[in-house]
Amino acid sequence: MNTPKTPEVVQVAAKAAIMDRDGKVLILREAKTGEDNTNIGQWGLPGGRYEGSKDASFLDTLHREVSEETGLEVEP
Repeated sequence: MNTPKTPEVVQVAAKAAIMDRDGKVLILREAKTGEDNTNIGQWGLPGGRYEGSKDASFLDTLHREVSEETGLEVEP
């Protein structure tokens, strides 16, 4: 008997490469206060998961996550 396969869950992340006029890129270090605490101490670009029910678009996700993590308002 074949067991039906469970559909794979696809998670989409929105990450922003934010550069200043000198070409320096903003990176963040993951704090211990995150909900899932999976990347504590690791460095990375600001951003987070796209949550279709919470965000109208991918860009909405990017704007929300960058604002939450850095306090910055970004433009494409």
